Amino acid sequence: MKWLVIFVSAALVLSATGAVVAHSRARVRAEAAVQAALSTLDEVTSVRERVEARAGSSEELLGATLGEIDDDGVRQELRGALDHVRSVLAREPAAPEPSAGLAEALVAGERAQAYLTELSAAADAVDGATEAVNAAHASWVLRKAVGEHAAGQQALADAVASAERLMATTDGRVADESVRDLLQSQIDAASAALRASVDDSDAAALNAQTQMLAEALKSLQEATTSTEDAEAAWTAAQSATEAARTPIGGLRVLGAGDGWGYGQGFPSGNCANWKIGLVNQSDTPITQITFAPPGGSYAKVGDVTDEVDAKTPSAAVIAIYLPPGATQDVGFQTCTGTPVPSGGYEFGATAPDSVRFTWSTGDKGVASFGW
Repeated sequence: MKWLVIFVSAALVLSATGAVVAHSRARVRAEAAVQAALSTLDEVTSVRERVEARAGSSEELLGATLGEIDDDGVRQELRGALDHVRSVLAREPAAPEPSAGLAEALVAGERAQAYLTELSAAADAVDGATEAVNAAHASWVLRKAVGEHAAGQQALADAVASAERLMATTDGRVADESVRDLLQSQIDAASAALRASVDDSDAAALNAQTQMLAEALKSLQEATTSTEDAEAAWTAAQSATEAARTPIGGLRVLGAGDGWGYGQGFPSGNCANWKIGLVNQSDTPITQITFAPPGGSYAKVGDVTDEVDAKTPSAAVIAIYLPPGATQDVGFQTCTGTPVPSGGYEFGATAPDSVRFTWSTGDKGVASFGW
């Protein structure tokens, strides 16, 4: 009986010891599971911080590319990806209590891992959409750069052509030739800028050259304005000089007696058609003539004795520029206010005895008209 009691007591002691050992092992496994879950949650925290930063950059990209993408659909895709990742970031898996059991710790770890997978996938979607927006924006920027570069080239080419014409027309018409020398140097510099090559697939290079073209255009325009001002000053000085003296000489008018084709030609309805020649035999440019027939009438075709009186034709006042010693032919009409009579009549104006004219100085003159 004594040994039986000892045996039973020993069994009870061994059983209690085994239970303690089993409980200790379960606790160790639970603690390990808790640590694993906490480690996964630490990784979640790190990933969340990186995703928050990437999402913030992508939000800024959306604002920066507004109106600067041809297909706004890629921006909408990024907007959707950002909204989704924000909804994932709004949720955060809970950490297990330090005293959590094995099952609870394992569930917490699985939830943390599932969340990490979902967050990573959402972040990858944002990254992909961000790359698409960047690519679309780069395409838009390049297209804009190409267009602006082409416009800059055209503007500069037009300015060069205009400046070259100005160089031709101002030869000898400025007081100080240095302004034309500067204009020519700017024409040469602008032409060199137009010949410069550039990689049309590089937006930055295109923009840099567009800026260079703009600077060349500004310098050329300034030199052009200076030359125009110099020519205007020269012209004003010449006009002042001419106005300060009295012209010497006069005007010769060539009519029917001076060669074929001069005089009065066939009429046009109620208008007589004229062609006269002008020879400036003075030392001053002539800028205007006045041709005033003293009368006119309609004559029946085939019977010049059958005439119908007509109102005096209006005078023809013609602006010209006839330098000293120059000759110029002038064609014009003088018209009556009397309608053409029925029955086959033609209008004829009476040739004046003289033609009045004006010099560039404002002085007036009269020239004989030999009809």
